[in-house]
Amino acid sequence: MKVIQLESVDSTNAHAKILLASEQLPFWILAERQSKGRGRYQRKWISNSGNLFCSGVYPIVHDLTHASNLSFVAAIAVAETLAEFVSPELIKIKWPNDILLNGKKVSGILLETFSHKNNNFVIIGIGINLLHHPKDSLYPATNLLEHANNNSLDQSPSIILDVLIDKFEALNETYTKKGFAPIRERWHRLCYNIPGEVDVNLLTEKFSGMATGIDLNGSLLVRLSNGTMRNISAGDVFFGSDNV
Repeated sequence: MKVIQLESVDSTNAHAKILLASEQLPFWILAERQSKGRGRYQRKWISNSGNLFCSGVYPIVHDLTHASNLSFVAAIAVAETLAEFVSPELIKIKWPNDILLNGKKVSGILLETFSHKNNNFVIIGIGINLLHHPKDSLYPATNLLEHANNNSLDQSPSIILDVLIDKFEALNETYTKKGFAPIRERWHRLCYNIPGEVDVNLLTEKFSGMATGIDLNGSLLVRLSNGTMRNISAGDVFFGSDNV
């Protein structure tokens, strides 16, 4: 797998679009730092040197409407990568793809789809806090070094990315051959506080309920107090005491 290593970019996702015309797919970009790192909903992603900032670019082999399922593939890959360096029981996935380490956010994923020359592609942007983390983020954060099994362990971004790519490739092969069902099953084994109480903040409404799992489209299933089941495809979801 080709990995393009860069010292500084605006964001690895943005730079991946520039390289699409000249690079053979799939490929990955690894940057030492980002000047305009982004999370979901255009939120700023703090991108100081020492953490992992990368993007993978892949053709969409399934229907475009199912491309978002790759965010779950990526989330499991990140979770399984981090489990190589810390106690696996500390790693959980908060819907849809935030990775928690000992209950605090250690990684985020931003998936973007686009078309180029009549073909559809997906960019999977991944940030992992390796050496440091923001102190005033929306969700309490942490970094890998604080919890590593061996503090002298080589946790350089390139080493972590090599492991991550291997995990992602194996999971993506499973998804391509067998569909989302086995990915959904593995995600459920790693998910955070499901079943459990949640508060959901959408653009136009807020409500509470009981999260019961995800469906085959990756939407969060939330049962309201009146028994109505809601399928949440996007929004801020806070579980139990994690409300802020």
